[in-house]
Amino acid sequence: MDNNSNAANPFAPPQAHVSDLNDPNAPYLIAGRGVRLVAALIDTAFILAVFGVLALVSSFNLFKPDVEHLFMQNATNTAWGFLVFVLLQSYTLNKSGQTLGKLLMGIKIVRTDGSAAGAARLILVRYGTGVLAQLAYPVGSIYGIVDALLIFRSSNKCLHDNIADTIVVKA
Repeated sequence: MDNNSNAANPFAPPQAHVSDLNDPNAPYLIAGRGVRLVAALIDTAFILAVFGVLALVSSFNLFKPDVEHLFMQNATNTAWGFLVFVLLQSYTLNKSGQTLGKLLMGIKIVRTDGSAAGAARLILVRYGTGVLAQLAYPVGSIYGIVDALLIFRSSNKCLHDNIADTIVVKA
C-alpha cells in the first residue's frame, strides 16, 4: 500500500474544500458590523427627517406622544414609519438590493447564494417581520434586542437576515 495515496487508505480522513463566507475567492465579501450600523443610522435619519417635515407642515407629530393612548399611537407610528420606509427605500431595494444608507455605504443585500433578493422578499419578509413584531408589544422590544445582538455571531447575520435568507455584502 502506498503511503502517499489517501484514496487507498480506508483510515485516511476525508478530503474536502471548505470555504468561509469571507473567503477572498468567493464572489462577494460580507459587510462589517460598523458599516451596517452606519447605514442603518443613515436610513433612520432619512425617516426621521420626513417625520420632522410632516410635524412642521401638518397636525401629525410623531415627536409628541399621546400618553393616554400610547399603545395605539405606537401601532400607528409603526405603520406610518413602515409606509415612509417603503416609499423612501422601495426603488433602491428593487433596483440594487440597497437602502439609501446601504447605497451611501457601498453595501447591498443579497440572498445567501449571492443572487438578487428581490424587493418583495426584502420589504415583506426582511423588514416586515420586524414591523409585525413591533405591533405586538412587548414582543417588538425583545425581537429588536435579539435581532441586533445576533450580528455579533461569526456570520455577521442578524435575525432578519436568517428569516429572509439574506446576507449583507460589499457592493
